[in-house]
Amino acid sequence: MLIRISIITGLILIATSTLFLRSERRLDRIPIRYTMYKYEKYDVFRRAAGKEFEKLWNRTHPEQKIQVFYEPIGGNYAVKLNTQVVAGTLQDLFFVPEYSAFVKQDVLLNLNPYIDANDDWDQIAEIYPKLTNALKVDNRLYGLPANLTTVVLYYNRGLFRKAGVAFPNDTWDWNTMLEVAKKLTVRDVQGRVVQFGLIMPPWYNLIPWNGARIWSDDGQRCVINSPPALEAFQFLIDTVTKHRVCPSPEVQERGEIGGIQAFETNRAAMMLAERYRTTSLWELSDVDWAVAPLPKSHAGLRRNRAAYNVIGINTKTRHPKIAYAFLKHLVSPKQIHQLVQLGDSIPMRWHPKYNEYFLNEPRSQPGENEAYLKGMEEAYSTYDLAVLHPDVPKSQVQLIGREIRDRCMLGQLSAEEGLNRIQQKLQFELNAYRQPVRTTSLIHYLVIGTLLVLTATTVGWLRHRTATPTEP
Repeated sequence: MLIRISIITGLILIATSTLFLRSERRLDRIPIRYTMYKYEKYDVFRRAAGKEFEKLWNRTHPEQKIQVFYEPIGGNYAVKLNTQVVAGTLQDLFFVPEYSAFVKQDVLLNLNPYIDANDDWDQIAEIYPKLTNALKVDNRLYGLPANLTTVVLYYNRGLFRKAGVAFPNDTWDWNTMLEVAKKLTVRDVQGRVVQFGLIMPPWYNLIPWNGARIWSDDGQRCVINSPPALEAFQFLIDTVTKHRVCPSPEVQERGEIGGIQAFETNRAAMMLAERYRTTSLWELSDVDWAVAPLPKSHAGLRRNRAAYNVIGINTKTRHPKIAYAFLKHLVSPKQIHQLVQLGDSIPMRWHPKYNEYFLNEPRSQPGENEAYLKGMEEAYSTYDLAVLHPDVPKSQVQLIGREIRDRCMLGQLSAEEGLNRIQQKLQFELNAYRQPVRTTSLIHYLVIGTLLVLTATTVGWLRHRTATPTEP
């Protein structure tokens, strides 16, 4: 009896404490929850965006007041979000890690009826069409761009001046970039690199830059092993193994000199990277940096990468109209303007009126931000079929390519052999996904089970009838 009373008391205490812990949730208000990648520099802005929408909505909808909760996810975002999908605890709005997969799994709300009802297509058309068109599935939108970034050439002006080398300009190509990188690579008396000339982007960014594709137009084949792709892949490997102007993945993994850290500590003269790197670079007082346009590839292209996060709405939200209004708020010109001020994004609307502040940004060199906007002229969306297959997770593509790239840089495979391996593995992944899974329905199991029981019963009965009687 005492144990039973203790258990009941404990349950009451837990329930009561839960109420106190969630006391911030007003019982007379509709809770609206949203999540994004946890990043302290942005969390303050995102939380404020939610509270701003809350005030705006409550002011105009006094009969239907809401309370917005920002619930960021730190580490393994995609894994944790998928767990929430399975558990049925997914927030009303969220950053979408695998857009095509979530559409197919019916996790994302079709936005078209809400855009139609609010007559918002003109507002959608203000966003660069290449961004939204890449998100359409059967002409339906299931999410909207939350920011936008293109790739530019970051360079350290102090290191350039020290070496007596002219700053980059829009006439540069890959060969110019490589020759300057050689001049700006510094080694100690033992021949070890103490300052790299260049930090290269991931392999899957470089290949489209030279005009190559990863997937065929019809999505049936991996076509990565093409001459333009091989040219780009070989160039990447040569910067590490032959010219030694760029840190190897092995060096970066050991935490010596590599990536953004090298550029942020004056140990790399150039870096090919997106706009969001500006956020951390602005905080450094001892790095004199600027940006220049993306150099032309060997194919004479500046095929830039238009990268962006997508915000979608959970199909199971109990308040889709409010969630859609919140989505519009999060991607509004005002919110994107604040992301521009943070250094995360460039304006994602094509009209010049949205570019005025960006082109005259007080913390940037006069005119240099034009490089980001020019990057949109030949840019491809990171959701285009050429680079992202709806049936093969992006994370899997990156993992396969990274593993084989490292083997090429270690001299275990040639660039051509490496691309062949990547193509074979990606085609295998695609074929495996499309291989129909044989399933047996419950009825089939019942039929088979019934037959087995009948067979066993019949065999037993026959054995009993034919058995020799035991003599008394």
